[in-house]
Amino acid sequence: MTGWTYSPNFPTTSGALQRRLGGGRDAFAAKLNAAGNALVYSTYLGGSGHDSGNGIAIDSAGNAYVAGDTYSGNFPVLYAFQGSNGGGQDAFVSKLNPSGSALVWSTYLGGSGGDLSNAIAVDASGNAYVTGGTTSTNFPVFQPLQSGNAGGQDAFVTKFSSDGRALAYSTYLGGSGGTVAANEMGTAIQVDTSGNAYVAGMTSSPNFPTVNAFQSVRGGGGMDAFLSKLNPAGGALLYSTYLGGAGVDYAYGIAVTSSGAATVAGYTSSSNFPVSGAAQPLKSGVYDGFLARLTPAGNALETATYWGGSDSEAVYAVAMDSAGNSWIAGQTLSTNFPVKNPVQPANAGGYSAFVTKLGDTMPTAVFRSSPYGNTIMTTYGSAGLSNALGTISSAPAISRNSVGDTFVTGRTPAGCVYLNHFNFEAQAWDGSWTLAGCSMSGDPAVAAEPSGEAYVVARDASYYYWINHYVPGVGFGAWTALGGNFATEPTIARAADGVIYMVGRNDAGVVVSGRYVPGSGFLGWFPDLAAPLATGKPALTIGSDGAAYVAIRSLTGNNIWMARLQGDVWGTWIYGGGTAKTDPDLAATGGMIYTAVTNIWDTVYVQAFREGTGNGWQGFWQSLNGMLAKASIAATGGRYFIAGKYGAAGPLYWYQSGVGWTYVGYTGLAASELSASPK
Repeated sequence: MTGWTYSPNFPTTSGALQRRLGGGRDAFAAKLNAAGNALVYSTYLGGSGHDSGNGIAIDSAGNAYVAGDTYSGNFPVLYAFQGSNGGGQDAFVSKLNPSGSALVWSTYLGGSGGDLSNAIAVDASGNAYVTGGTTSTNFPVFQPLQSGNAGGQDAFVTKFSSDGRALAYSTYLGGSGGTVAANEMGTAIQVDTSGNAYVAGMTSSPNFPTVNAFQSVRGGGGMDAFLSKLNPAGGALLYSTYLGGAGVDYAYGIAVTSSGAATVAGYTSSSNFPVSGAAQPLKSGVYDGFLARLTPAGNALETATYWGGSDSEAVYAVAMDSAGNSWIAGQTLSTNFPVKNPVQPANAGGYSAFVTKLGDTMPTAVFRSSPYGNTIMTTYGSAGLSNALGTISSAPAISRNSVGDTFVTGRTPAGCVYLNHFNFEAQAWDGSWTLAGCSMSGDPAVAAEPSGEAYVVARDASYYYWINHYVPGVGFGAWTALGGNFATEPTIARAADGVIYMVGRNDAGVVVSGRYVPGSGFLGWFPDLAAPLATGKPALTIGSDGAAYVAIRSLTGNNIWMARLQGDVWGTWIYGGGTAKTDPDLAATGGMIYTAVTNIWDTVYVQAFREGTGNGWQGFWQSLNGMLAKASIAATGGRYFIAGKYGAAGPLYWYQSGVGWTYVGYTGLAASELSASPK
């Protein structure tokens, strides 16, 4: 750990680099043992002025790299790139040996203005990456992305050689803003295995450099967070984006996945901070913490959430574990801060520290078992199965709501439709199935609400559709007739505004849509006579833009087509190509609609479609180098997942984008195809 101290009796260890306070305030570096109950080493680090340690990183050999700021003219340096203070306040970077007894190298970094380093990262070769803020017009630059200070204070990004004596690159990063009251600085940095540097911070500039941005314009408040990715040479931005709303937004922590998805943590006063797949979609207090993960391309959110209670919170650090869970740390004034399995369940007064573990809820898929007709659920990443029991003869349908609860529906041999619910918090089924009604045929569909309510749509023997509404603790009411005279089973999805979209295909191959509005009722059917004639069952999902997206397999050529449906207005059908054996399936995440099909050899293919009114197809179908009888797709957190079985009675498999295939097994157990969620 690192920080700063005024104490002349700060605990140091025998043999430490510096055992006495050098000035009014010194930086320190300390290492605790694994149990946390003893110091391995502890040392002051400073000169006769004020010195602060602001960031620390450790390499594989156990060397500690400390970054901070110093007002000292005699700060300890060794094998320095810059041997003297360039102005009143300079940044510094120091490398300590594994025992904390000596400097490996140590250097000033700064110009004639005020310079401070806030964060440091180190790569596998021992190169150190530093970010912070500078008001200097002569800050040392080398092969820079931006050679000059664009405003009062700019962020900077500097990469040192492994011996600390030279710059690999050093650059300003900023716009025309940046003042004492409205900083522009880097506050967090990480580096990936390819040498790309990810920098998070804050900016008050309306012209901060943006490239391939998720958010290219400042959110409207006095301060926005930013996230920038620099290439290994430091001479180009791979992406750079604002991240904020109409209030003030500060970023203080960053973590990067193996796939290159950067997670940023901080705090915000914005009521319109961008959220996606949020654990907490609305701001609760004056300031709330936030956690946001961008796609590897940086141009879309995978997931983003507020985090806090009714007073104020700040998140200062984030780390990710091998399972992809995010761990955040910060402080809170709230007495109703969200807690779960707490060591300390209540705020003891004033500011309390907090640690929170947040994770994605993994996709689930269901199938009908052989020979008993039970409904079985498989969860990505789990080798086990969960049996909802019951006896159905249809393929089960699935819908997972935003709190992670999974709803399934199926039809019995007697034509009765039932609903069951898997509670994510309890990790258990309800225990009994709830009857929706009888006299139905085929495969029903379900759409779940965040409140725990659900809508079930089923067809009768004449292919007319019916809808019923489930309320927890009450059950279902009566079936409401929707009509339609279709040739396919129903496909339904719930939009963010609560509207239930439905699509089907009639005997002539025409695609037809309808909407059910809770509180108002069914609004009627709307055929799209301009659509290509379809075969099989249309697919449906809801994009982050609130529109419905529909994919079909064409009657001629078995090609895939996509159209955007806003309300009852059909957009243009866009040709996606391919020659599909199976009907398409859709799932949405991160501004993309992912389409999954199999070809005549059962090979699984996926293609992405960017949300919007134009041609969103992203170029080509990607083979996943695996075979399934039918591919069902789910998506969450910017990633898509495929579930299915190999052949008619083969084993079960999962696939995750960026990861690959996972064998689940259970050969011969699945009597139906799998249905995955969330969509």
